[in-house]
Amino acid sequence: MIRRRRRARDPCTLPRPRARLLWLIALGAGASLLYLQRTGSHLSDVDSTAGIEVRAAEVDFGRPRDNQPVIHHGHHHDHQQLLKQQYHHYQQQQLLHHQQWDIQKQRQQQEQIQQQQQQQHQHRQQHQQQDTQDQRPQQQQQHNHHQQQQHHDQQYHHQQHQLQQQYNHPEQETQEERLALLHDACSRFSLKQNVPPPRPPSSSSSSSIVHLPPRSVASRIFVSDRLSLLYCEVPKAGCTNWKRLLMVLEGLHPGPPEDISREEAHSSGALVRLDSLEPSEQRWRLQNYTSVLFVREPMERIVSAFRDKLQRPNPYYQSTVGRSIISRYRGNASAESMRTGRGVTFGEFARFLLDPLRPAGAADPHWEAAHRLCLPCALPYGFVGKLESARRDSAILLRRAGAPRALAYPQPAGGRRGGGRGGRGRASSVSLAGRYLSRLSAATRRALYATYYRDYALFGYPRPAAVR
Repeated sequence: MIRRRRRARDPCTLPRPRARLLWLIALGAGASLLYLQRTGSHLSDVDSTAGIEVRAAEVDFGRPRDNQPVIHHGHHHDHQQLLKQQYHHYQQQQLLHHQQWDIQKQRQQQEQIQQQQQQQHQHRQQHQQQDTQDQRPQQQQQHNHHQQQQHHDQQYHHQQHQLQQQYNHPEQETQEERLALLHDACSRFSLKQNVPPPRPPSSSSSSSIVHLPPRSVASRIFVSDRLSLLYCEVPKAGCTNWKRLLMVLEGLHPGPPEDISREEAHSSGALVRLDSLEPSEQRWRLQNYTSVLFVREPMERIVSAFRDKLQRPNPYYQSTVGRSIISRYRGNASAESMRTGRGVTFGEFARFLLDPLRPAGAADPHWEAAHRLCLPCALPYGFVGKLESARRDSAILLRRAGAPRALAYPQPAGGRRGGGRGGRGRASSVSLAGRYLSRLSAATRRALYATYYRDYALFGYPRPAAVR
């Protein structure tokens, strides 16, 4: 067997694995030294007691290089101290720079706050000056408005006082005043009603345009060709006596008017109504005849209608309107009251009048507003009479129309109130209406006044005491 001889080892060479290990150790030490030089950090992995000299790349496959600078540990420590000082100085400069920046920023913020405060102060001063300048005209306007309101209140109280005086003494009121009041009130309401204002009687002519009334109104206007009169009927305002007068004037009854019964006056179909004529004849009579209207204080009128149609025995109204009111506004109605319709209270009647749904019979002419029955703002009325001064007003009208002197407004038999509405009859009518209205709440009284407000304004009636 042939054995290979081992080659003699060179003392200057090392085995290959060991040389590689030393080369890697030297390379790592050189890299660490380079890193420490740049960052100034400590050499934590160098043994300070061994006195080892580190050479950059001293081993090249196990052999040291010549002329390579040697870095001793003492010199490296001084270099580290210098780097530390420089870094510390740099930190101090950065801290000082940040402090200066913070101070400058605080100064800028303080200056901005001061500027904002100055601007706000200037704005406040400007607003105060502006408010002071604006308050002067506002105060002046308020003062003027207050004076105007006081003047308006004084005028209103003065007007109400005059109306009250005229209401208490209707014989002192002239037709010119009533027609002027009607024309002024219609001028205010015409924008809402969209109807032409009344034509003054002096301007009547055949060429004037007259609007024909609707059939519901024309059927309420009675024609007297002998006296050239057109009388519009307003129930509970002396219409029965005026029908008696017209029957005598037209020769339908020999007279006197007091002999004509109530039933005959209302049931007679001999009187001519305007709606029975041709439109051309209606227009001609509206242009050439004197249109007459008699009215009454609205609250007294509805009290009279309630007493006549629902409180006193009246089979027709109690069986129709009375039963409707009881079934609608009385929760615990008895079978007897539901069958007969008797016993309706004035409070239930007031609710019936104010009901917006308007049950059957709510538009009955006995309690419908006068301005809806006769349209005083659409037809050319030349005479406005009042039940409170019926005998005086009727006498004036009959004399103007040329009626016989012996013919006069009927005097109630037995001294009953209603004909002249003067003296005790006038006072009793007012007190009676006041007693019935006192049974209602204040809100209901105000609502009733609002419902009939136009009648108050058009015909010059003062606001009732129960509503004030």
